[in-house]
Amino acid sequence: MPSTESTKEYLEKHQIAAKVQAAISDAVQSQTDDPCGMMAAKLHGPDRLVLYASNIPDRANFTSVIKCQKIEYDYDTQTADGLIELIECAVSNYGLFRSIAFACTAGKDAGATQGYKWSLTASLVVGDESALADKEQHEAQQVRRVMQALGHAVVPEGRVDLLSCELLGTPAGKAFFELIQQET
Repeated sequence: MPSTESTKEYLEKHQIAAKVQAAISDAVQSQTDDPCGMMAAKLHGPDRLVLYASNIPDRANFTSVIKCQKIEYDYDTQTADGLIELIECAVSNYGLFRSIAFACTAGKDAGATQGYKWSLTASLVVGDESALADKEQHEAQQVRRVMQALGHAVVPEGRVDLLSCELLGTPAGKAFFELIQQET
């Protein structure tokens, strides 16, 4: 049995009292016929999250069809550590998700026709691993860290969807995707 002190620390760390109070307030304000169901939904947080890059083509249309929690990140300035921080912040605020969609696009790249280039941010680009330079090997490791953070942000039977045509456009890209699946 946890001590009173450790229980208090746990409650404070996870902001449980504040979340329960907010759920109760929402149920009372709504005057719903199912206050417990509403409170449970409020405490559970959103089932789904879409994390997307600011350079998504036709961004206004893309975001208008998203009917769940969504977070945009700046494609030009975001780093791997920044992406991981966004993911961890979302989990801290909402809890684990049932699914997360990660949407990014590198746009058209004539150099990618021989292998693949997958661009999470302007500075975080990985390509065909058989031809990676040391810098790109480091970036591939950073991508793995981001993918692991996404994997830790979903419930045990949850899933992470990678929305990126560039990644699966070549056999080398598919091999990198399979490596991500194994590691996360």
